[in-house]
Amino acid sequence: MPATRATSRKVAETEQLRDRCAVPSCQIGSRLTHYGLAARPAAPPSMLNSPKVIALRENLAHISAISTTSRQKAGEKELRELVCSVVDELKAAGWPPERSIIAIKEIAQEVGLTQSQGVLVRDRDLTPRDALLATLVRWTIECYYDTSRVA
Repeated sequence: MPATRATSRKVAETEQLRDRCAVPSCQIGSRLTHYGLAARPAAPPSMLNSPKVIALRENLAHISAISTTSRQKAGEKELRELVCSVVDELKAAGWPPERSIIAIKEIAQEVGLTQSQGVLVRDRDLTPRDALLATLVRWTIECYYDTSRVA
């Protein structure tokens, strides 16, 4: 029975980890699966379904659907305000800056804004989509540390 006791201890440790850290439950669930145990279904974090996140998601979907030339300044101020409101909400909930960046990138990915491999090439201009993602990350950092807020 030592294997069962060790497995039970691993399950208990994983449950404790789930309760006290900000690691998405899907990552912890994969550890349970690794030990041969069925994991609880991963529920989406409630923070990423808040009204502010939904508004940001809808705005990003709209911006990614319109042409790149008209997207330049059209909704930049509104988009920045939405990003800042989501970041403020995440920060108030105790999320660290790196997790906030990941959350904003996940929201962008949900509407189809993914980075290309071109961001890794040194002397290449960013595509409009890559530039938008870079701007979202920059705004996330600025908003998290409350620098250069648009008045």
